Amino acid sequence: MEEKTKKYNKAYNYALYLLGKSNKTEQELILKLKSKDTEEKIILDIIERLKELELINDIRYVENWISIKKDLPGFNKRTLFNKLLQKGIDKYLIQEKMEEVVIDEYKTAFDIAKKKYDLIKGDKEVKKTKTMNFLIRKGYSYDICKEVLSKIINDNMEDYL
Repeated sequence: MEEKTKKYNKAYNYALYLLGKSNKTEQELILKLKSKDTEEKIILDIIERLKELELINDIRYVENWISIKKDLPGFNKRTLFNKLLQKGIDKYLIQEKMEEVVIDEYKTAFDIAKKKYDLIKGDKEVKKTKTMNFLIRKGYSYDICKEVLSKIINDNMEDYL
């Protein structure tokens, strides 16, 4: 019995250490504990205890994470959704919280596209194609990509006049 308690305490302290460094989702903690060869029963007990203490709460995690990331350049609803899925968050929870989010996707796309466009070497068509592909890979809709590129190209043409 004492061996089981030692294993539990060691894993529990490791979980607290991880949470002290940064917020984690339930799934992230489970994966970290599994990587330390922690027994399944101990993991489940630790997760349950951390939930009781409200040290892990995926709903709160999603709300906080979205509020921090939503206005950063390059983040759109698709990117936010996919990143949260990768963190092991339930897709229905993400969908529910994403309905509450308002993101100016034009602005975030414009910010990253302008930098990318200026860095690309080549003529206008090469720059336009590479920037368009970049934005699409980032998850922006074709319409936003087209609108952003039109603005960037028009702004650059005005610089030469």
